[in-house]
Amino acid sequence: MEQDHGGEAPRFDTAGWQAGLPSRARIARRDRGAPQARQAPETKETRHMDARGLYRIPGPVQELLLKAALGRGATAVAAWEQWKRQADVDRLDADSQRLLPQLYLALHARRASDPLMGLLKGFYRRTWYENQLLFHAMARPLRSLHDAGIETMLLKGAALTVTHYRDHGLRPMGDFDILVRAHDAPEAIGLLEALGFAPSQAFGQAMHFRDAAGAELDLHWRLFPECPRDVDIDAECWEGAVPITVHGVSTRALNPADQLLHVIAHGLVHGPLWAEVGTLLWPADAAAIVRASSAELDWDRVLAQARRCRLGLSVRVALTYLREVLDVPIPVAVMDQARKTPVSLAERIAHRARARPARRWGPWLALCVAYVQYRSSLPADLGTLRTLAGVPGFFQRKWGLGHPWSLSCAALFRGTRRIAWAVSGARRYSRAGDGDG
Repeated sequence: MEQDHGGEAPRFDTAGWQAGLPSRARIARRDRGAPQARQAPETKETRHMDARGLYRIPGPVQELLLKAALGRGATAVAAWEQWKRQADVDRLDADSQRLLPQLYLALHARRASDPLMGLLKGFYRRTWYENQLLFHAMARPLRSLHDAGIETMLLKGAALTVTHYRDHGLRPMGDFDILVRAHDAPEAIGLLEALGFAPSQAFGQAMHFRDAAGAELDLHWRLFPECPRDVDIDAECWEGAVPITVHGVSTRALNPADQLLHVIAHGLVHGPLWAEVGTLLWPADAAAIVRASSAELDWDRVLAQARRCRLGLSVRVALTYLREVLDVPIPVAVMDQARKTPVSLAERIAHRARARPARRWGPWLALCVAYVQYRSSLPADLGTLRTLAGVPGFFQRKWGLGHPWSLSCAALFRGTRRIAWAVSGARRYSRAGDGDG
């Protein structure tokens, strides 16, 4: 059954509630003056994670916030009381601020009476209002793509808001993510430019647009950059997508199983293994999917697609954290199956690489990562000799070298530089760890 999320843009007088709302500058305040979240010590729940790398888990204070917003009963109440004592609400990091709308709704459902409720309500109402405006602004490009015969699918915050949160005030969104089929990407880009959306940044599988009013849109044409090129998982995701309607425009969203995998891939892992980005929202998004779709969530599909995309280890890490730390209802049989899933050498290399910033990679890890990137771009049936024969040419293109004879000098220089980066990075992280006390 289609879900319709539309109507006119919200029209109401905001003066009555803006007075008690945090200013935009305060909401956007980042970590320059704010204390960094401390990393949690390694436990049985996090034994596959490196807390200082891309597989970083929320720090202890952030974890209390997650439990207060997502938990149930006495556990959530206790986490809320502890979080209030330990957190400085006026100097929260940006990721924690994005969870405050969910914290407000959880406290409101528990009929909590607290001086902070007014502030939290302000975050909720601002999120609701800005999301309504963003959905209204994005109806035009969605309709234009639809009228041009280009199939679309909503991703990330937009899709989660419609299909799982079902409340425009819960999930902050910085932009609108739309997926098209790869062969439609050139036409879609041209259409968006004709509508006044200017491309501001291009990635390997996506392009970022901004219009004159400041509305931002990411156009994607590949779902999982981590997935080997010879695995066409996108076609299966399109086939299994569910229909939704936004402002009267028919589009699609991922089914719950594919949505959960996508959240883990782009939250915990976040895109290609050379991207150094993390977020605190992925546990909340994953919990919303599991709790809203428990009866229809195909766990076999989640694990099977994860294996095909070489994300089995990432999914194991994510599910372990969700179940054992946040009490998300993931079946025991699913956890057992995830732990028994074989992990390839290439996936272990990617896992190790993501577990630390790129500048902390030693020369051998950097070389292995580059080889994994090279191998994933080749046909699966290519022989070993032909694969190895193409390695010099790959590095020549990757490093922008004009002549093959300069390859050895470039490799020596880059290896030496990477050793220096790794040593200096280790010292810097060691000093930061000593300062955590």
